[in-house]
Amino acid sequence: MVDSRHYVAAADPGIDVRVVSRTKLLYSEGPDAALDRPGHVRAASAMARFGDRVAIVQDDANFVALVDANGRVTAIPLPRGEGGQRLFDDTRGNKAAKLDLEACVVLEVGGGPCLVAFGSGSTPRREQFALVYPDGRATMFDASAFYTNLRGVPAFSGSELNLEGATLLRVPGGLPGGGRDDVVFASRGNGAAKGALAPIDAMGRVSATRLIAYLEGRDDAPSLRDVETFDLGRLDGARLTFTDLAAHGSRLFFVASAEASPDAVADGPVSGVAIGELGAAPRYGVVRDERGVPLLAKVEGLLVERETSPGTFTLRAVVDVDDPNTPAEWLELEARGFRL
Repeated sequence: MVDSRHYVAAADPGIDVRVVSRTKLLYSEGPDAALDRPGHVRAASAMARFGDRVAIVQDDANFVALVDANGRVTAIPLPRGEGGQRLFDDTRGNKAAKLDLEACVVLEVGGGPCLVAFGSGSTPRREQFALVYPDGRATMFDASAFYTNLRGVPAFSGSELNLEGATLLRVPGGLPGGGRDDVVFASRGNGAAKGALAPIDAMGRVSATRLIAYLEGRDDAPSLRDVETFDLGRLDGARLTFTDLAAHGSRLFFVASAEASPDAVADGPVSGVAIGELGAAPRYGVVRDERGVPLLAKVEGLLVERETSPGTFTLRAVVDVDDPNTPAEWLELEARGFRL
């Protein structure tokens, strides 16, 4: 049995997080019907630095978007899904067939960098990883054994597993240059209760070395450890639930959305977003838009761009607008008031 610790996050009025700018994510090359690609990034769900670009994962489109330093957006297609399609939504009647990629990290796989995008695990179809390489190759990896391990830890999975966040975290060691890399995962507690099990917001870790060995076929699926559960509070009556994690050195940040969704599959209205820092005393600030009012958008991806001064950070985030015909948004935010 995996033991867990519980934390209650506090809203901190000293943390000020504001949107500085936003851009609609439009592909520079426009749509491509032959690839089943629209002209815009759809349900953006996670992102990671991938070489000199930022990779953005989408939960209902089999493409990884790449944003360069000039804001140019290109795409790497993932393998086609059911019916040869790469887009999945209610209009097409194939939403249940989507990969639901909700989190990603970059690891050294096979001797080089590889973007690993993780399915949510909310249905058996979504128990897959997408492996994307800098040369444009993309393959799918059956990770059902990994998700079985996650469900084997009820303190992490709760009533409905919904893997929504991941980040690569450097854990310092006692000696100079020592330490290890962990992949930290977040499960979003927006599911429906099932019997004695309730939805849980939780984090857990696996060794990055073990995860790489699993991807390379040298080891079994890694087991989760260091599980922590969280009460993130509420905004306007709706629970704040994890939508992504981001690391900066050995510091761990999170974004959570207050979404009135009935379960881990359906969407709902958003009443606010919070960004905070995890640790012995988790705390967060409510995100405000360019006008200074609470941001009412589902922020699903978070990246720490830089620390501009002690306790002040420039962040990047992506917004899933839950409309296949509307481009996802790329946000720049300024966050002040974090621990020095």
